[in-house]
Amino acid sequence: MIFDKPSRILLTLVVVFSSLQLVLAQSPQEQISQLEKKRFTAMVDADEKTLQSLLSDQLSYTHSDGKVDNKAGYIASVMNGTMDYQEIAVLEEKITVIQKTAVVSGKAKVRAVRNGQPLNLTLRYTDVYVREQGKWHMLAWQSLKL
Repeated sequence: MIFDKPSRILLTLVVVFSSLQLVLAQSPQEQISQLEKKRFTAMVDADEKTLQSLLSDQLSYTHSDGKVDNKAGYIASVMNGTMDYQEIAVLEEKITVIQKTAVVSGKAKVRAVRNGQPLNLTLRYTDVYVREQGKWHMLAWQSLKL
């Protein structure tokens, strides 16, 4: 099928508008759930760009062993292989949103290698997202081993 220029422009606008409607139609809970999936994938893939975009500059990341990282330290540990996430499976997820703050309570199985040592953990976690400059960013994470 061949489209002339005006038809292609109209078709493009329809596709863009439809996509925008889908994003806007998502509830805040759905948005946060999608961001959580994206973040866990970025952790496994060591995707620095995605982690930079999802994490707040004021991040406080408390690992299950009590170690606390800021944004730069956390991303560095993922990128340099100190913390090599291999698989993250979410078992439970509850998201509560109040205005510009979202709290995620969950349970996950994590398979990783930290400093050359294999880890197979089941974690209970809480993380907090805040809406900054029109976007959701993860502000805090705290987990404990079950």
